[in-house]
Amino acid sequence: MPKQSNHDFTDLNDVACDRLDELLSLFFDDCLDDGEAAELNAMLLADPTARTRSFEAAQLHADLYTYFREEKQAKTGGAIAPALPLPIPGVGFSLFK
Repeated sequence: MPKQSNHDFTDLNDVACDRLDELLSLFFDDCLDDGEAAELNAMLLADPTARTRSFEAAQLHADLYTYFREEKQAKTGGAIAPALPLPIPGVGFSLFK
């Protein structure tokens, strides 16, 4: 059973809100340890305002990912990584003769 959170998110300048943002950032970066995951889970279960803030953060994260991914694809002609020149100079063989 998740531990209860004693955080109050009614004031957006509150330390608890800063902690929520920090944990959400770690979550989006796939860097939460087990203790932090349990803490985030408890916060989200305990407070509907925290859940709303997490949904908004997730939407922002997804929007930014999509925007920058599309921008990078446009610059590289649809590829995520730039194309390598063929034949590759200095490799010692040519893929096309």
